[in-house]
Amino acid sequence: QANSLGPTRCRLGEKLRATVRMTTWMTPPLMAEVATRWIADGTGARLTAWQRERARERVNQARHHLAPLAGMDGFALTGHDTAHFMWMTLPQPWRNVDFKAEMEARGIRVLTAESFAVGRRDVPHAARLCIGAPRQLEDTDRAFATVAEVLSSAPGGGYVV
Repeated sequence: QANSLGPTRCRLGEKLRATVRMTTWMTPPLMAEVATRWIADGTGARLTAWQRERARERVNQARHHLAPLAGMDGFALTGHDTAHFMWMTLPQPWRNVDFKAEMEARGIRVLTAESFAVGRRDVPHAARLCIGAPRQLEDTDRAFATVAEVLSSAPGGGYVV
C-alpha cells in the first residue's frame, strides 16, 4: 500500500514545491516598483519617521501610567523609545496566570512570558505589552491605565468557578 501511494505523494509534493517557487521566487514586480519609488522620492523615510513617532507617543503613555509602579518589588518596564513592544516584569505578588486572567476579564489581551518560553523551563513573571496594535492613541491610554490599576491592587479578587 505504501508503494501505491508513494508516486502520488511524490507528484503532489513536486506540485506543491513548484507552486511555492512560483509564488515566492522573487518580489512581485509591482511591489518592487512601489518600494523603489518610495525610496527614491523620500516617501519611505517619511513613513518610517511617522511610524517611529507614533510608537514614541505610545511608549511615553506606558511610562507615564506605569511610573507609579516603579517602587513596587520586582516591577520593571523595558523597551526602546520607538519600539512597538515593551517587556514588563510583574511586581510581587503577581503571577503570570493571575495577571493574564485579570486583564482578559477587563477586555485586554496580554501575552505573558509563557508564550515565549522554550521547553519546560521556569519563566519569569512578566508580560509583553504590544503598543502598536490598537488603532487609536486613546485605546492604548485606557489600556495602560487599566494595567496600572490592576497591578496596584492585590491579585485574586475575581470569582473562582
